[in-house]
Amino acid sequence: MYKRHDAFWRKAKREGYRSRASFKLMELNKKYRLVRRGNRVVDVGCAPGGWMQVLCDLVGNEGTVVGVDLQDISPFSKDNVFFVRGDIRDEETQRMVTDITGKAHAVVADISPRITGAWSTDQYNSYLLSREALLFSEKILVEGGTFLVKIFDSPEARELEREARSVFEHVKVSRPTASRKSSAEIYIVCKGFKNL
Repeated sequence: MYKRHDAFWRKAKREGYRSRASFKLMELNKKYRLVRRGNRVVDVGCAPGGWMQVLCDLVGNEGTVVGVDLQDISPFSKDNVFFVRGDIRDEETQRMVTDITGKAHAVVADISPRITGAWSTDQYNSYLLSREALLFSEKILVEGGTFLVKIFDSPEARELEREARSVFEHVKVSRPTASRKSSAEIYIVCKGFKNL
């Protein structure tokens, strides 16, 4: 059992971030340079908006951030930050996103399935979600774009990594220090979208 109110949770509250996950994105971006000033970025499964807060700082006023989720989030007051409520598998949701961004420089997805407690089921559901994010990224990324997705470590995660290698030049697996020690989550980091 993990401690919900750990050091990163307390730091997030102290610094005004919506979730402790913000620090995971900061660390991964510092290490891999996934998002830059002026980029157009889509955050898949964005609730409650912790990654969007970080993305706002990374892209600056010149960039665009679009969050997509099935549930609503508290709005942002910035003119270059948008929210689309919908399912990334739906063409209407995809159209709403691309109407805002055009082709995106990056897609990030800190997504997780509803946990059932049956570990093999949770692993597979994590793979299905993450794979949908990968397929979505293939539709909207610019050539050379980047993709970052969370998945539970499993044989299915290796499969997703193989799938990503077929459409990205560089693929790595990473685990940020802000992840809870008890968590099985890993992040697949993809750069250089081939746009085949």
